[in-house]
Amino acid sequence: MSNDKLLILLHQSKLREVAESEALAVLSAEESAMPREIMRIDMSRFDEDVEGGGWTRGGTYLRSEAQRIRELADRGGFTRILHFGIAEVPYLVAFGAYLEDARPLEAFDYERDKNTWTWPTDEQTLHVDVLRSPKELVTATGHAVLRVEVSYPISDSDVTSAVGQNPLCDVRVCLANGEAAIPGVVKSRKDVEAIRMAVRQVLGAILEFRPQTEVIHLFISAPVSVCLAVGQELRLRNGRDVQTYRYRKVPGDDAYKPAVFLSTRDSEASEPLSPEQTALAAELRAVLRDALHDVWTYAETKRKEFGGAVSWYETLLPHTRIRDVAPFPDLSPLWHQLSEGHKVSDEGRPVEYAFPKDSLAWEFSDMLVLNLYRAANEDKNRMRALCRLFFFHETLHDWQGLTKYNARGVGRFFNCLERIDYMADSYALLHQLDYEGSQGNLSKDSDADQRNFLWDQMGLLIASLWAFASPPPQYVWQERALRRYMNWYWRRVQLQRTSTLDVALRLFQHEPKIEIAGFERRLEGARVNVVLNRPRPGDQPEIGLVLEDGRFQRRGSHTVLSIEHLMRAFAEQDVAAIDSFFNALFDEMKATGSVTPRALA
Repeated sequence: MSNDKLLILLHQSKLREVAESEALAVLSAEESAMPREIMRIDMSRFDEDVEGGGWTRGGTYLRSEAQRIRELADRGGFTRILHFGIAEVPYLVAFGAYLEDARPLEAFDYERDKNTWTWPTDEQTLHVDVLRSPKELVTATGHAVLRVEVSYPISDSDVTSAVGQNPLCDVRVCLANGEAAIPGVVKSRKDVEAIRMAVRQVLGAILEFRPQTEVIHLFISAPVSVCLAVGQELRLRNGRDVQTYRYRKVPGDDAYKPAVFLSTRDSEASEPLSPEQTALAAELRAVLRDALHDVWTYAETKRKEFGGAVSWYETLLPHTRIRDVAPFPDLSPLWHQLSEGHKVSDEGRPVEYAFPKDSLAWEFSDMLVLNLYRAANEDKNRMRALCRLFFFHETLHDWQGLTKYNARGVGRFFNCLERIDYMADSYALLHQLDYEGSQGNLSKDSDADQRNFLWDQMGLLIASLWAFASPPPQYVWQERALRRYMNWYWRRVQLQRTSTLDVALRLFQHEPKIEIAGFERRLEGARVNVVLNRPRPGDQPEIGLVLEDGRFQRRGSHTVLSIEHLMRAFAEQDVAAIDSFFNALFDEMKATGSVTPRALA
């Protein structure tokens, strides 16, 4: 018997109320015997808002309901989510976007003629065309148009009236072979998936060939199942802002009116901060200022002491040992990138951080400031150390040529980004070691003190990475981001098991090579994403690792070294489980004799 557990969603609105009995009538005998829970989503309270052109309250409600569904599904072990209901198209698209696509959603369309929610067939009955999809790179800034024409055609004049002339692209997803867009044409889940794949292709092409797209204007004429699938494909965490539209033909007025606006900022925080949280974020900006002042004062001291042409690492303690290792020797000394006048802004920004060159003021969102504080276990001194790591890292990025001014579209160069991130992380850790030594906080004669401090700061570096992560559970990750985490979890276990400071320092000579295979990958533009809870059918999850002597090792998943458990731990931010996995991996690999570098002769 199946181990599936059903979460059944009844989506209610003025367009139609769905009785529980209607949904249960669709279930097979086997499905009827499965454990289940019913959840109702009631949009009727927002009817007056919609008629007045107000979509914000309904969108906020759907976002909170989607979060509740995700948490309920994870906590309750629901393996299948079934959707029954009819609602306004913009709300359906928004609901799909907020649910995200890591969890399969089985949506049923209502067939009025037969008064049933049962699919007419299990087979694919239609084929899809994508027209005018971009294929050549255009770097101009502007908006894009995406039309999904399934139930009715969408006219050029209606689109132009809504968004104006000259979009960066105007792509149509429509039925192939001249088949007319009519109600009821979607007859199976396979039909929905065919349309989903076409939309995924278009969104990827927009990200790749129109990288400066600021907003995608989405016009969709399709049944509930398709609207939900399109919403899931938007992937706000990695995509673009999306403006949805409601269609109502009124003489003398535009047919399409703006409805729910789906912002990439929605992925940073599902709920607004309380006044107490906002006040705490303002207070904690003083910690960021202190950390920046630490880095500036430290860099000035180095400038005065060394000044001339010298390798960056030769200025750091322990001098002789780091000189023997010579990590990334061509990087620029810290003081070359810092100038007087850098500061931390009092004003919060909507998301994450930025460093506008005109003001030289670091801007941080309140949410990020609070996340950094939590990453430091709500210890202001430890947060100050974490923020020094951040400023050391970002200072090198400025020299490397990676700034907010040229970052758009840079995710396409994932191999380059993986290397420069590892260099910047290493640069930050080694400067942090020297900084603490220069402050008299470490014994310059104790190898154990310095090695233990590096191990501790690697943990703080990993904690800082989590501060920038989306709230858990997050099942779709950029592959290079996943590898960055794995690099440092692996390096931290290696450092913990090294016998001397000299061997520990050799870990900074080059980045690790460690990766996971056997899970579904998705291409968005040129970005490669991994779906952490979807092993590829027929494939065996494996982990591959290049040892310190250059040999390659691979291991399949087993009880002690469960790769499926590791991926779930990353999705849920279960740091203890991740630590446990990498310690087990080290123990399994140590028989090779090459899990740590050899000591210098």
